[in-house]
Amino acid sequence: MTDLIALSDISKQYGSIRILDHCSLRASPGEFVIITGSSGSGKSTLLYLIGLLDDRFTGNYRLFDKDVRQMSDPEKSILRNTRIGFIFQNYHLVPHMSVRDNILLPSLYRKKSIFLSVSDRMENLPELLGIENLLDRDICELSGGQKQRIAVARALLYHPDLILADEPTGNLDPDNTAILMELFLELKQQGKTILMVTHDPSLRPFGDRIVDL
Repeated sequence: MTDLIALSDISKQYGSIRILDHCSLRASPGEFVIITGSSGSGKSTLLYLIGLLDDRFTGNYRLFDKDVRQMSDPEKSILRNTRIGFIFQNYHLVPHMSVRDNILLPSLYRKKSIFLSVSDRMENLPELLGIENLLDRDICELSGGQKQRIAVARALLYHPDLILADEPTGNLDPDNTAILMELFLELKQQGKTILMVTHDPSLRPFGDRIVDL
């Protein structure tokens, strides 16, 4: 089976500080990979690089069996908007917009607007995540845990093939953490690839493989 992600000998520096040092990582379709490591070890940097949000690195990277170095900016943009779902640690929601509009934000870049139609089996995602009563609320009025669940809904809007999750349970209570992990396992069963950064050791058993940076 062809790897969905194939990173080889990747290095990344900020000035004189090396964040990633000859890192290699592979992930197959339907694999759930958990990434751990100490603060400053490059976990978030690695996700940004994998998600085509940072192209300043050395080494080789193939995504969806394509050489990332050979991709144009429009090609990367299309992949990010159609095949990659990114759950950011700091949400990246738009203030003074409603929850509904934040979830629908990716549809602005697509010809076809589909409201929360993640898949036939998950068309009730807002209810599942406990945000069905928040859709008309302003983002600025919400708690961190509510914002995190909204960010999850937005990332899964078009049922992406690759889900990159940066500490997605960091602001969730145990009940909502369990709901999210069950959702990830369902997506994995559907053949989706998930890379999740976490500091929570209790979540390690959910992964098929642990990568420690």
